[in-house]
Amino acid sequence: MKKLFTLFTVAMIAIGANAQTLIAEKDFTGIAESELPDVSSYCEGVNAYGSSDANGIAITVESQTRQTVCPLIWLWWPGFDALELKSNGCYKMVVTAKFPTDGRLVMSLLSGDSWQSSAYVNATGGFQEVEVDFPIPPMFFQGENCGLMIICGDFIGTTILKKVQLYEMEDAIDKIDDISYFLNKDNKTAVVAKAGESCSDGDIRATITHDGEVYTVTKILGEAFNGCPYLTSVTIPNTVTEICGYAFNGCNGIKEITIPASVKVISSGAFRGCYSLKRVIALAETPPLLSEDAFDNIGNVILKVPDDYVDVYKAADPWNKFNEIEMMSKEKCEKPTVSVDNGKLNFSCATEGVEYHYEILASIKGDGNGVRLPEKFKISVYASKDGFYDSAVETSEIPVSVVADANGDGVVDAADIVKIVNIIMGK
Repeated sequence: MKKLFTLFTVAMIAIGANAQTLIAEKDFTGIAESELPDVSSYCEGVNAYGSSDANGIAITVESQTRQTVCPLIWLWWPGFDALELKSNGCYKMVVTAKFPTDGRLVMSLLSGDSWQSSAYVNATGGFQEVEVDFPIPPMFFQGENCGLMIICGDFIGTTILKKVQLYEMEDAIDKIDDISYFLNKDNKTAVVAKAGESCSDGDIRATITHDGEVYTVTKILGEAFNGCPYLTSVTIPNTVTEICGYAFNGCNGIKEITIPASVKVISSGAFRGCYSLKRVIALAETPPLLSEDAFDNIGNVILKVPDDYVDVYKAADPWNKFNEIEMMSKEKCEKPTVSVDNGKLNFSCATEGVEYHYEILASIKGDGNGVRLPEKFKISVYASKDGFYDSAVETSEIPVSVVADANGDGVVDAADIVKIVNIIMGK
């Protein structure tokens, strides 16, 4: 059984040092016209400009004739340009802005070289904080004089940039099956950093366990599998939301790739140079944002999509440039059920041979004198099987009382939480 376990807490007692340190910040509220940074576009067919707004820098994209990440806004400010960023370090950019549409916010740090990362944004109609992780590969940055570039051409209308903050994160690196992962200790996420040249099986993990903590893999970094000559297969888990630029560049051994429904963005050159690629399977109902040059042999590749969404992909540029778009006729896994028997959680499904993927959410509070157990656990689970669509998600609430004294010592305390976690993880 493939297990995906995450335990969220409403309140926790902080242990150890802070997981993040603010090293640079700039608030653009009330910026004058004379202080505006340049807003520019090098992309043909994009009409964009910048102006001053009471809440910050207004970046307006009036129109564009193709899917692109233009325009650009270049930012420097005293203190930021003197930063010395570390190779093999982990940083986080927090952008406070109001976005007119859903889209991709792309950030680029420059310091002797440049390193790009992005996050998919769901517009809320108001200001929101968007976090963009910057795990930096070894030997990437050189020197100082840092610059920051924001690329927001995915958003049609006016984006108002209010504040930018840069944090240095407490990070860790783990290597599994010749694939290195950056681990963000602050938000318990991981990203695929780099595969070894001898890597032949790109089996990317959905979760990484490091020092007893579980990290969810959410992104494949740029050039992660770049030029891996022996790579013949890739498994991308349904936790990944972004495949960054040139992630699989030059992987000529790959013949087929499945893009899970979780992926929102596939960036420039992601599968460039994959000349043996014959079939792409896209499972999302809504086509992910796809850069025009993500595949450079797109006219020779067959795209397979869920039956009901063929017309959607045929209308979505540049997905409609694939050689042929076929329907994937297959069944959907039945929704699983959740039960408790003798203090153990059990899952069942009418579809045989499935794997279960689940999260358990609990509100745990500490007052300094102990840990207060929640009244209920909220469990969400779905089933998957090769050749089938993923099932619908089943959500259940399980009273703690039925599993409270999980370790059988006659006392309900924090040790029972540990026992419950171990039961679920199969320990």
